[in-house]
Amino acid sequence: MTSRLLAVKLTALLVCGPGAALTMPALAQSVDDRIAALEMRVAQLEARLNALDASPARTVAGPAAVGGGPINVRVVEKFFTDGRVQDFIRLVLEFSSTLGQPVRSFDGVAIFRNATGQEIFRLGVTADLELDPGESGRWRGGIGFNPEIEGHVRLRDIPQHELSVEFRLGGVTYTSGLREDFSNR
Repeated sequence: MTSRLLAVKLTALLVCGPGAALTMPALAQSVDDRIAALEMRVAQLEARLNALDASPARTVAGPAAVGGGPINVRVVEKFFTDGRVQDFIRLVLEFSSTLGQPVRSFDGVAIFRNATGQEIFRLGVTADLELDPGESGRWRGGIGFNPEIEGHVRLRDIPQHELSVEFRLGGVTYTSGLREDFSNR
């Protein structure tokens, strides 16, 4: 058997399944069907992301964000995406600055808590998000979901209205280029 014929048969087994006819037209149709299904899924995900970008900030009922720091945060949206290879917990966080000068970027740790204040998960955040004093902006990110990590499971399963978040600021880079460290405060 030639290596080309073997490759076609292996591809047919992978794409069509073990009982599939090993003809080129059947293989081509199966591949076309798979591509069409993936294109439809990508279109659905793009539509969902565009809807998030266009939606105004929503006030979330339940515990508020812990405030009073130089940069505060609240959860705007949390959802789970079930992927074929990797699942994700997607987050939209709104950060607001109480600093006296414009911010170019910042980093720190977002600490997610349940309604009783118990810590669920910590997420390192680096945001290239320009914020003028008193303004807010949205950061979009996520976590590659691992069902073996208890914090991932708890963050996925908690209803958004029971979720609060605290932000521990590490450092800020101002638009002037000055960097200020907040990690020891």
